[in-house]
Amino acid sequence: MTANCESKLMDADVIVVRRSAFDGCVRAIIDRADRHHPQPFAPLPMTNLARRMSPTGFEYGYGGSGPAALAHSILYACCGPLAADRWYGEFKWQYVAPAHGPCWTIKVGSVREWVRHQERLAQRQGKTHVR
Repeated sequence: MTANCESKLMDADVIVVRRSAFDGCVRAIIDRADRHHPQPFAPLPMTNLARRMSPTGFEYGYGGSGPAALAHSILYACCGPLAADRWYGEFKWQYVAPAHGPCWTIKVGSVREWVRHQERLAQRQGKTHVR
């Protein structure tokens, strides 16, 4: 099953993840490449699954439930629910868990290309199930 990487985001849009110096909370925003968009900066929505995984919110820099919630929400926003449900664990370990510092970014196009690559690998290995 191929993940549908269609969403309202453009490949040039950027997900910005930042740890607040004030309260230590992690926040993620979508920085839209189209500055004429009615909402050029928007909070990254937390998916229902992410909310259940991590009621306290997003995190990064380790392999826990907060980073899993962030990974799921990024994939959902960039590629939709199928990709988010299928690949958030791998995405967490490759991108979210190793992230460090007060801020990091990833382009929507990079997320989509990563998902397409994972889908091609899974197809070659005969892994077509969704978690």
